[in-house]
Amino acid sequence: MPTPPEGDLFRPENLPPAIDILPTAHTDWVRAWDLASIEGGGDWTAGAKLGRLPDGRFVIGDVTRGRCGPDRRDAVFGGTASLDGARVRIGLPQDPSKAGKTRCCT
Repeated sequence: MPTPPEGDLFRPENLPPAIDILPTAHTDWVRAWDLASIEGGGDWTAGAKLGRLPDGRFVIGDVTRGRCGPDRRDAVFGGTASLDGARVRIGLPQDPSKAGKTRCCT
């Protein structure tokens, strides 16, 4: 189902303007991953890094995505975690529908 030009869930005109420099001091960061089950399929594995500012606002710091198999995907997890640093919490789904299609990340 195509998305209408005016947006679906989020209307572009209602989003705040982009900022040039991400505030890092006193920002709580988390990266959550959504896993695709098949390499080269229509789905993407994607990891969004979101931050909560001290005043309660949220910012999108980064989005990483790709269509790759488990080995390359796990390498992307590790590389992305290294770039993010130890203060960024990481969330991985516990999705039983993909059981047996991939191995646990290291």
